[in-house]
Amino acid sequence: MYRITMLLLANALIVCSSNAITFTSLTSGNWSSGSSWDQLGSIPSASDNVIIEDNHLITINSSQECNDLNINLGGELEVQSGASLNCYHNLLINEGTFTMIGGELNSGNAKSETFTNYGGTFNFSGGELNIAGRFRQYIATSVSSLSGSGIINVSTADAQTVSSRNNFEVTNGSFSVASGSSLQIILKNGNSTTKEEIYYSPQTSEFNGGSFIVENGTGLSDIYLDLDMPIYGLESKVGTSAILHLNSDCSFTLWELTITTGMLHVNVGAQISISNSLTTNDSLIINSTASGNGSLIPLGSVSGNVIVERYIQGYSSSIDGWHEISSPVDAMTIDGSDFDPSSNDDLYSWSENGNTWLNHKIPANDITEFTNGTGYLVSYENNITGQFMGSLNISDITYTNLSSGSGSGWHLLGNPFCSAISWNDGNWNLSGTAGVAKVWSESNGNYEDIDANENIPMSNGFFVQVTSGSNNIKIPASSRVHDNVVNNYKTDVCSMAETIDIKISNNQNHFSDETKVGFSADATYEWDSKFDSRKLYGNAMAPQLYTISMNEEFSTNYLPYDSQSLQLHLIPGTNGDFVLSFGNMKSFDVGASIFLEDRHTGNLVDVVKDSIYNFQALQGDPTDRFILHFYGITSLFDESSSSMNVYTNNDKIFIQVSPSVDQHKTIAIYDITGRLCYSKEVMTDKNISINNQFDNGVYIVVISMEERTIFRKIIIN
Repeated sequence: MYRITMLLLANALIVCSSNAITFTSLTSGNWSSGSSWDQLGSIPSASDNVIIEDNHLITINSSQECNDLNINLGGELEVQSGASLNCYHNLLINEGTFTMIGGELNSGNAKSETFTNYGGTFNFSGGELNIAGRFRQYIATSVSSLSGSGIINVSTADAQTVSSRNNFEVTNGSFSVASGSSLQIILKNGNSTTKEEIYYSPQTSEFNGGSFIVENGTGLSDIYLDLDMPIYGLESKVGTSAILHLNSDCSFTLWELTITTGMLHVNVGAQISISNSLTTNDSLIINSTASGNGSLIPLGSVSGNVIVERYIQGYSSSIDGWHEISSPVDAMTIDGSDFDPSSNDDLYSWSENGNTWLNHKIPANDITEFTNGTGYLVSYENNITGQFMGSLNISDITYTNLSSGSGSGWHLLGNPFCSAISWNDGNWNLSGTAGVAKVWSESNGNYEDIDANENIPMSNGFFVQVTSGSNNIKIPASSRVHDNVVNNYKTDVCSMAETIDIKISNNQNHFSDETKVGFSADATYEWDSKFDSRKLYGNAMAPQLYTISMNEEFSTNYLPYDSQSLQLHLIPGTNGDFVLSFGNMKSFDVGASIFLEDRHTGNLVDVVKDSIYNFQALQGDPTDRFILHFYGITSLFDESSSSMNVYTNNDKIFIQVSPSVDQHKTIAIYDITGRLCYSKEVMTDKNISINNQFDNGVYIVVISMEERTIFRKIIIN
């Protein structure tokens, strides 16, 4: 059936011209020899169709022409140096082999016809291939092997006649350009609907030499490339009034990128790395919108200036609209730029020494230009897409001995590159500096903790806390990563083992907050700068969620394996209905239990089984409303602990205690839904019995003492 399909396709191409004669190869030989064909000693002319059959090798060493050309399974065509072939319609490598070792091939009608590798082999080692239409390869068995020096020129009269077509389209098979090749693939015009010039997505291919050169004819002012595989070099020559777009799904590495004429845009979503050289001619723009950013990582030299956009949403009220930004170009003057604040806008830098924000509008503050590696706080009345213009920073930025004064050591730094960066990924050489950073989330109205290996977006500010006056922070170029995340949002990675993520939100506004609690053998009750983070407060209308340990407030709090109860504090920020959600439960051992105790309502919730807790809160409520209880995680929670044992016998519940256990206790019993079924304070160091007045089921017995709380599960039958 497959072979029949191939033949039907070949026949479909043959009937394109009703007056054409079909020449079919009879044997191997020269194109110019009549004995090679089945048409009584004649050779093909411009109006004739040609089929090269199995086991026949046809060579061309002079000037020849035809209308349609099919190279069928097992057939071969070779264009030799100094020869030429004009194929005025379609050329189809229909599972056969086409080889150019020099010479010239002209194929197509300059509008919609194709040079198609349909499951065959295309070998190119020199010469000039001019395709007046498009190059197409889309069958898994197709192989294109290119080497040496030559030109493949693909162009149309204006634009493709079918909206789904691209000038250069490789969607399957193998397409490889050998290392050291000087091959040029020149593309001109494209598609008037989708605007795509290249669609290159072979999964088994290599592009180790040569370059794509994109030119523009009369048809288009915007040309789009759609690539997801590496190519070697790219040169834009689209003309002074045109734009070459690297489309949103472009993700590849170039050896070099050169902009000769026109503009080149790295669209939102595109991820481009350049290994050797970038020559911009001041015509490169990295785009930013409300949906994210483009991303560029130059690993070699950069020549010329660039424009890096930063989209900033305007404020809608007095409680929103704040953003922390940074510049990927150095020493750009603020006055007169897109970021220059008008009368209803603001731009600040942060002073740790003064523990205050410094206003750009006050000359004495001397905030005149953006400095690489520094963060700034801005707010604008209207949405803007500001442009950072200048020379790209591609080098490390290092800070030493930042102050640790009245601002508690908090410093607002900035991502100095035109891509995201991976925080604390092993390349930062942090010393005297906390291992958790913070990014402002405008939508949440709060700071989000950035753990090791989480990403900080392009052109984003971030806070770090130094632990002493002797410190070192290197923002390394080696930590650049592609991440098109929307600004003011971090990219999450998995938390450390045995870590619970807790989020608070409400039904009154869009603000929320998050906190994290975990356990580590390296942790202490105090601030562990390696993985703890102290609380930074956000918007006054946003809920604030944090834990307290050793009288310090934490947004990320890791504890040693001898902890069992922890206060969870909440400042509501507004009156209303609230939701606590608990995540990352799978990081705990399967036998662990985690309970949330609501001291206001008396509810006890098993958050491993029910990760959502709904409640009401008012401004002014006591902040220490909740307690987190961890059971089955550390030795103190081990049910085999000899300090206390709980069991049932007949119509009694017995609590056996060791003599050293505190006398003052509160005993509470909850059912599996968290409903309080029994509560009593006792003053005894002796065994306790309780009448069994409960229905059959699973219950949690909570024994609260002055220094600790112990949990036990019991089953009543």
